[in-house]
Amino acid sequence: MQRTTQFMLLLGSILVIVAVVGACASKSYIDVNYRLPVASDDLKGKRVFLECRDVRSNKTIFGPNAQSEFKHFTGLFSLSVDQGKKPFVAGAFDLPSLFKEAFKRRFENSGLDVLTQPEKTIPVLEIVIKEFRLDLVDRKWMAAIKYEARLLKGDLLLVTKTISGDAERVKVIGQGDAEKVLGEIFTEIVNQLDLSKLLESF
Repeated sequence: MQRTTQFMLLLGSILVIVAVVGACASKSYIDVNYRLPVASDDLKGKRVFLECRDVRSNKTIFGPNAQSEFKHFTGLFSLSVDQGKKPFVAGAFDLPSLFKEAFKRRFENSGLDVLTQPEKTIPVLEIVIKEFRLDLVDRKWMAAIKYEARLLKGDLLLVTKTISGDAERVKVIGQGDAEKVLGEIFTEIVNQLDLSKLLESF
């Protein structure tokens, strides 16, 4: 009986160690969970062509302290979309494609028709990424994102809107808290764009 108890305690300790090591392991990608707002038909009948560009002068995502936590990161993000039910994985994307996929789903969720090819008479909605940063300061994950939304028709710039946000979350273990804070701020700034106001002239 005593040997059985000792074995069970040893097995439990091994499982805890394996779980901790697994939680601390650096992944090659970052999970981003995007939560869609409530669906509507506010923009039904309107059409745009969507583009996303990364104009950051420094393409490094991580600050010095966060870099060591994500040393195996390949530049890909796994995007999960939450529509109020169980989130589903939309795919793996680089940074500009991550923004484009999230905004496409946000637009379509509002009834907007997103074209796959540009047309002369249809405006272009351009998302310009200006900041995407994650760092670890005093055991807190610090995330900051900034982009500019530009509505163009031909070579004419019609409307611009800059949106930014930052958030922090205490690090407990591994990369999970970093992914949570990124998902929270990413959701906030994507959903913050007022589509109706941006497209009111159309």
